[in-house]
Parts: sequence; structure tokens; C-alpha cells
Amino acid sequence: MPRINPRSLLTLRLGTIILIGFIGARSAPPLMSNLEVLGIIRRSLSSGLSALNLPIEPKGPRQILWAGLGELARGDGERASALLEQGVLEYPDDSMIRVSLGRAYESVGKLGQAVAEWRQARAWNEMILSAERSIQAKRWDDALYALAAAQQALPEEVVSYQARALNGKKSVDTAVSLLRNSLQTMPSSSHREEWLIFLGDYLREQGKFADAVNAYRDATQLPDGRYTWSAYIRLGLSTYLSGEGSGPAIVQVNRGISLAPEKPDGYTAMGDILRKEKRYTEADYWFRLAADRNASDVWIQVRRIENFLDDNQMSAALDIATRATEIFPAEPHPWYELGQIYEREGKIEAAITAAKRSVELDHVGNAGYRVALAGLYEQANQLTQAIDTLRQALLIDEKNGEAHVALGRILYKAGYGAQAADEQLREAIEIDPGNPAPYTELGRVYQGEKKYAEAEIWYKQAVDRSPSDPWPWVMRGENALLANNTSLAIQVLKQATAQFPNFAHSYLFLAQAYRQVGDSDRAVSSIEKAVELSPNGNVWYWVTAGQIYEWAKQSDKALKAYETALTMDPANSEAEKGIERLKR
Repeated sequence: MPRINPRSLLTLRLGTIILIGFIGARSAPPLMSNLEVLGIIRRSLSSGLSALNLPIEPKGPRQILWAGLGELARGDGERASALLEQGVLEYPDDSMIRVSLGRAYESVGKLGQAVAEWRQARAWNEMILSAERSIQAKRWDDALYALAAAQQALPEEVVSYQARALNGKKSVDTAVSLLRNSLQTMPSSSHREEWLIFLGDYLREQGKFADAVNAYRDATQLPDGRYTWSAYIRLGLSTYLSGEGSGPAIVQVNRGISLAPEKPDGYTAMGDILRKEKRYTEADYWFRLAADRNASDVWIQVRRIENFLDDNQMSAALDIATRATEIFPAEPHPWYELGQIYEREGKIEAAITAAKRSVELDHVGNAGYRVALAGLYEQANQLTQAIDTLRQALLIDEKNGEAHVALGRILYKAGYGAQAADEQLREAIEIDPGNPAPYTELGRVYQGEKKYAEAEIWYKQAVDRSPSDPWPWVMRGENALLANNTSLAIQVLKQATAQFPNFAHSYLFLAQAYRQVGDSDRAVSSIEKAVELSPNGNVWYWVTAGQIYEWAKQSDKALKAYETALTMDPANSEAEKGIERLKR
């Protein structure tokens, strides 16, 4: 029997490993991303190469290549780089070694050197794959750098990736312009369908629903489109968001479902529309159909949880969320939802435990999980933990306006002073000048400092930015009361009650304003309207009612109001004092 050359045996074994990796990649779902395919290959290489007894000092281009790939598969980019650098020095024309050296450089953050190696090997597709990895990791500038290097060789292939990276950088206008320009200058491109779908997505993100409808409709009309089914589903969602109603939207989504009944996307879209229509039972039916088609999609379960929360079915939401944490133990979002449920049930410590778990499991850097956890810490009066958590959120996303608003509010509450709060809240305004929240919080800060004129400026700006939100109106009225500007308080609060006739808090402060000017009839009618609208909502409605009745010489009503307050809060000292005064 002939002897087998050890080097030939090594080649055979490595070839088998690589073949297994590619077979696994070929068996992946057709829409799996390039990055996921590479993951399959890498896992096969990692497990297979670790079993090979490679020489300590590999000789020849293939041994050097295999040794470098082995170190890279094990996660040692520095060692892989050193081996492959030596390989390039010895075999400068070996493109496979250069490509692998580029991957090794990329793995240790040397993207410029990686691109230089890929350019030398004319491995343009490696730059696109690198960009996709960077997009997955939210390294938007790295992605754009790699794509710029590949653009001349692959002008059409880079467009969608560039748009994704620009969108990730919050440069949505630039992404939209890029896609529009590409559609115009490359009308025969085979990538036209995906460009139109991305364009629709970003226009929808901007709230330009009618323009999104046009983009998706153009995508549905392309011949032999691979994703016509998806374009129809997106068309339906945008049709609904543009205000055309659920009927026309459902027609379009159904077309998408008929083209790809095995895909969950259409069923989730149908559920999303019905949930917006407050048809919660029907929505859950469609979400369950989606889950039947893809039981491994955690976001379908998240939709079910949020649908039950909207329907105030806390028990059902809790059941789904608990099971989701068991089915998807490594996913952070079910834990986030569990925290939201516990918060609504008033179980703040349980909510904190769940929210902390969502942060622990978050490996992609979701600032929102940390903002939610900070809010729970704030409710538990654990302000130091809240501040630390918000600073972590801002390390992940320094442009997170919600985190800046929360940090400003909590810094002031924790005693850091108006200047520290002001700095954070002005940063939030710079990030999103249309958001009323930082203006409202600045009003609170300066109201707390008894600088009522400054507070009025900020509250008025909050009202201007969100005229349909009753809270800035009420807070502006309260501020005027504190400043003893009763005429302004009555003017603002009367506007609030006219615009929000079912918002109890407006009547509470209006009653106090009328009391300040000595109008007992209007004060009594206003406080009675407040408790009528929210008889069980706030103990201070009843305390204030007792005080106004007592002032208006309506002792029986005052006594009853104070007693009602004590049934809600037996330790309420103001109600106790009121009863004592009336019984003397």
C-alpha cells in the first residue's frame, strides 16, 4: 500500500473542513446576509482547524495561509497578522494570503492596512464584506471608508451599503439623495429594486409616507423582482401611515402575503395595522400566524407583548414575556418588555431586575435599554445608579436626546444644580429642537430655582412645539400661579380646559387660580370637574377640593373630600389637619 505524503494528507483534511463550511453556507436560507454566511464558514474553520496539528513554524504558502486562518478563527488577530505578514513577505504575489492578512488586520482594528492589502489583491468584494461587518457593529465611518475603496470597481454594489451606513449615522437626507441619484444615473442596474425599497424605508422613517408609497409602488412594478412580495407589504404599511385607511393598506399587504405565504413579514404587517386600529384580538391572530412561520423570531413575540399591553391585558403580556425570556434566553428585549410590564404593575424592584438583565444581555449597544433602566432607578429614588446608567447610555450614543433629557432632570433632582441640568437639556435641544421634552424640563428647573420668568419662556416653547400635549399647558399655568401672575394662569388654564376638556389636571390648577382671585363659584365648579374626571386618580385632587370647599364655607363637602383623601392615603397630613379644623 503506497504511503500518503503528510503534506497531502494535511491538504486533504483542510480541504474537507473548508468544503463543510461552504456546504453549510449553501444550505443557509436564500436571504441570509453575506456576514451570516461567513459566520458559518468561520465556525467550521474554527472547529476544524483547532483539530489540525499544524507545524509550529509553517513552511510554504498554503501552510502559512492555513496557520493564519487558524489563528484568525480562534480569535487571535495579532498572531494571525504576524504569520500572514511573513507570508506576504515570502510570497508577495499570493492573493489568498493578502486577502487573509486584510481580514486579520481588520479584526484588530487596522482597517486602513486591511483595505491596502485587499486593494493590492484586487479583492473588492472583501471591502464590501468588511463594510457589512462594520454596519452590523454600528461602525458607520469604517463601513463608508471600506465602501469608498471599492466604489470605483463595484459602483452599483456599494450603493445599498452606503445608504445603510449613512442612515445609521442619522444622515438620512444624504442616504435618500444617494439612492435617488443612483436610480437616476444607473437606470438599468440590477440593484434597482433594492434601492427603491431602501429609499421607501428611509422616506417612511422621515415621515414622508406619500413619497415612500411611490417608491414601493415603483418597486412592485419592476419585472422579475426578487422582493416584490416585500415591496407590497411595505407599500401597505406606508399606505396606512399616509392616512389612506386600513382597507387599502390591507389589500396591498395581502398581495405580498399571496406572493410569499411562507414569509412572516406580511402577517406581522397585518398585525401592526390592526394594532394601530385598536383591533387587538385580530392583531394577535396575525402575530400568531407570523410566529407559526418563524418561531425563532423574537420580535414577533415582542409584538404580541406590546399588543397585549396596548389592550391592557397585563396577565397575557406577562405570560408571553416570561415565556419569551425562556425561549430566547440570550435576547435582551423580552427582559426589557418584562421590565415595562412590572413597572406598569407598580413592581419597581422586579422591573429593575428585569431591566438590568436586558442591559447585561445587550451586546450591540442599545442605549434605550439603559435609558429605561435609569427611569426605573429614578422611580426607586436610586438617583446615583440612574445617573451612572444614563452616562453609560451616552457613551454608546452621545446623540441620544432622551438620555440627555433624563440626565438633566435627574441631575437637578439629585442636587447637582441648575447649571448641570441646563447643560444636558440644551444638548438635547441641539440634537432635536422639535422635541418639547427638554423645554419642559428646563421650565421645571427654573421654576425650581424660582426664576419664574425664565421658566415661562421654556414652558411656552414646549407648548409651541407640542400644542396637542396638555402637560406643558398645565405646567405653564402652575408656573404663572407660583409667580402670582393669576391673570396669565387663568388665561393659559382656560385655554387648556377648552382644548383638553377631559384632562383633569387643568381644572385642578384652574380652581387654585380662581381661589387666588377670590372667585369661589368658579373655583368650586373647576375642582368638582377635576374630581369628576379623575375620582380615583390623585389624592391631591381631593385634598385641594377639601381646601376649596373649606375656603368657600361649604363645610360638609369639605369634610367629605378630606375623608375621601384619607381613604386613598391614610397618612395624608393635610387631610388630617383639614378634618381637625372642621371638627373644632
